[in-house]
Amino acid sequence: MMLTRFNHGFESCSRTYATLCIYHDDVPPEEITSHLGITPDRTVRKGQILRLGTALRNGWFYGTLDRIDSKDLGFHIHSLANELKDKRQQLFELERKGYEIRIMCFWASTSGNGGPVFDHQLLVELSEIPVDVHFDVWFDGYEQQE
Repeated sequence: MMLTRFNHGFESCSRTYATLCIYHDDVPPEEITSHLGITPDRTVRKGQILRLGTALRNGWFYGTLDRIDSKDLGFHIHSLANELKDKRQQLFELERKGYEIRIMCFWASTSGNGGPVFDHQLLVELSEIPVDVHFDVWFDGYEQQE
């Protein structure tokens, strides 16, 4: 029996996605689009009024939400890393110019148990691009047992 690398039906996950987020205090998001040659899903400008407040920095966002149908967060991150592997030099240039680069991971648990799994191959893929990884973990419908 052949094992697959990713578990797209991950039972302890109700929904998940990953977003490449690139921030800078002074440079507008269009510069990132020009530099990477990737069209973002959305951008924000410093001072822009947002739903939860005011944007403190310029932001550029590109993610897997509505693009990938999988409950395996590792697959979402792998997909982003795969898209970025030919953009490594540009990402390192952005980092040298003072941009903050991160992958923001959203993961919602069905049961309050279990969690995302990253195999060593994914960790190697991530080590080749200058990103930090952040998590936003939710517990959908989970009620703590007393």
